[in-house]
Amino acid sequence: MTEAENRFAQLIFKYEAFIDELAGQEETKYRSLISYDAGKVNHVISSQQAALMRLEQLDQKREAAAAEAGLSGLTLAQAAERIGGKEGERLKKSLQKIQEQISMIRFTNEKSIAFAKANLKALGSALPQEAPAAYTAPGARAAERASSSLFEKKI
Repeated sequence: MTEAENRFAQLIFKYEAFIDELAGQEETKYRSLISYDAGKVNHVISSQQAALMRLEQLDQKREAAAAEAGLSGLTLAQAAERIGGKEGERLKKSLQKIQEQISMIRFTNEKSIAFAKANLKALGSALPQEAPAAYTAPGARAAERASSSLFEKKI
């Protein structure tokens, strides 16, 4: 294995650890949502936004390392095949773990979204309906039926 391929492989292992971290954040967000801990949800979402910026940077480094190693345009599985040997096998295992974690992130995120939507819907139906504004057509009709307002009396 060349030095460039080694740097690429090491970056993929860092990528795997980072995806593990993202999966943990997603699980924390879901637990915070179901426990109605708004402060913790806010904190996790802020952390996730920062993590997404780190992910972009890591992805750029991965692309640069792949280009340097002559692996541009290849999938991670293809890159692992090309590298071969023990390191190629480690890369394949890492790729499998990354795919599993991404699936878990998606699943947990879908659960979070479904929970949030259901609660927003329940909250929306529990709130009293507001009277239409006076400047809208329904509001104008309501104003006509009501007793004269203080504004109308002063005019």
